[in-house]
Amino acid sequence: LKKLRDLAALDKEENLTPLGQHLVRMPVDARIGKMLVFGAMLGCLDTILSIAGSMSGRGVFVSPRDDQDKKTANSIRLALSKGSKSDHLASVAAYNQWIKAGEKGYGAQRRFCEENFISMQAMETVEASRVDYASALADLGFIPQDVLKFVKRRDRSGTQHPEARAVLYANESNSRIIKAVLCAGFYPNVVRVKHPEAKYVKTEGGAVLKEAAGHQLKMYAQDVGRVFLHPSSVNFHVGRYESNWLIYSERVQTGKVFVREVTMVPTYSLLLFGGSIEVLHQEKMVTVDNWVRFEAPGKIAVLFRELRAEVDKLLVEKIRQPQMDLFKAPAVDVMLKLLATDGI
Repeated sequence: LKKLRDLAALDKEENLTPLGQHLVRMPVDARIGKMLVFGAMLGCLDTILSIAGSMSGRGVFVSPRDDQDKKTANSIRLALSKGSKSDHLASVAAYNQWIKAGEKGYGAQRRFCEENFISMQAMETVEASRVDYASALADLGFIPQDVLKFVKRRDRSGTQHPEARAVLYANESNSRIIKAVLCAGFYPNVVRVKHPEAKYVKTEGGAVLKEAAGHQLKMYAQDVGRVFLHPSSVNFHVGRYESNWLIYSERVQTGKVFVREVTMVPTYSLLLFGGSIEVLHQEKMVTVDNWVRFEAPGKIAVLFRELRAEVDKLLVEKIRQPQMDLFKAPAVDVMLKLLATDGI
């Protein structure tokens, strides 16, 4: 029940919320279901289908035993992440390249996996899961039935179809929106990053901020305190994050508590998809679940509370009218504008 409350599928009285009424009708894990719903609503479903598919079985990336191979595998993974500071988006890039390799046949896909330390079985699982998850959404009216055929195809012909383009690809190039959807599904799996004191180096053009080494950053979870990035993460050596907040897929404990599959998320995603919002007027701070803290005026808290309420109304209406197009709703347009800029 706690997991469902954390996902905003149950309220404090353990009644189903509007979101929860949709999730109980989906034959998938509630966390994945929530990401799928908001992925469709916010026009980045193709990417979210791939991320959800990568969570359905074994890991996308293979961990070699040889030390040199480990370095090579980590370099490949980092290149796939394209500076996104996201293990999840690295998995999406791996899947997209695997599909591209498939244009030259099954053998080319297998060679791609072998050369890049990627699991062929995991890729096939992602492909099958994408269709299953899209079918579940189509059954509930979150995507039109005729869009489903574009998910089943191994090409991007849906970009030429107006309805498919809107729900699958409209915001696939905006990583903030995609990361916000990840935040919706993974919250409260959140890590706070504490950067070391800023240091500057002199250059001909003036003083420049010196980026810290990855091990100089400290990371904390609300319930257990200090945590550490798993060495396999593309973020393991990152010395500076534009946002102080990360989400993670899972946590493992050996000698230390490690978080795996980590993505840096924008501030506004936590305000929209996190827990209870409170305003500390004297400190001019806004808090989420009395832990995540931001410097912001109280009106920001009011805005996000109202926006959450509008989203609930949309989801209630979606139950009454399954064919309703959420992507065209004014509240969704506001969400997209806020998430795309993150207040900048």
